[in-house]
Amino acid sequence: MNVLFTGQKIWYMFPPSSNFYSTQPVNRWFKQFEGISSRNKKQNYIKCVQNPGDIVYVPDMWGHAVLSTKDETAIGIAHLFNG
Repeated sequence: MNVLFTGQKIWYMFPPSSNFYSTQPVNRWFKQFEGISSRNKKQNYIKCVQNPGDIVYVPDMWGHAVLSTKDETAIGIAHLFNG
């Protein structure tokens, strides 16, 4: 779970069936992924924009990629549930 206080973030979340790991820097990964047309993206995913005051919950076993979208510091707090 992530609560954002300032800034803005884009989230891509991938369910366990489409989850993967990348060693690319997140800026490069976002440019490549967003450059692919939606009909050619083979993964199932959810894309959302997080603004101040928004809470994003990432379910267990889901992959995610997060990028700040504004030229300012994004300040948030994350809590990991290990149940």
